[in-house]
Amino acid sequence: MDADQPVTPKENRRNGPCAIGLSLSRVPAKRWVTRTGVMECLLKAKEMLDACPSEAVSLESLAKEVGLSAFHLQKLFKSVYGVSPSAYLSTARMDRARWLILHENRTATEACADVGFSSLASFTRSFRKRYGISPGTLRRGKQA
Repeated sequence: MDADQPVTPKENRRNGPCAIGLSLSRVPAKRWVTRTGVMECLLKAKEMLDACPSEAVSLESLAKEVGLSAFHLQKLFKSVYGVSPSAYLSTARMDRARWLILHENRTATEACADVGFSSLASFTRSFRKRYGISPGTLRRGKQA
């Protein structure tokens, strides 16, 4: 890399191109090294949420795993991804449940249990709010 060329957000000064993919300009830090370090923590948190969406994960335990305080994880996650970690997890659960209903022919009760909801009523309410259709109607419409 030329010394005259500016470093773009997708390059790391030490390691060349990095796999972050998101714009590091969303991370509120002045130093490049701080931005990449924080972004790595956020990617690790996101991967942990993606790995097991059916498990209940507290913000404090997630923050401890990635090496940030709960306050900073919440603030930085929302600034980079646009949603809080809990909203991200909820969206991942709903997407997984929809996929189970559409592609694996699961009932609403089975999908609810598979994605980690403890109440079928709250699952159905959340599903209808997100997709505008109940899980049962979605399943019946798919079978028709």
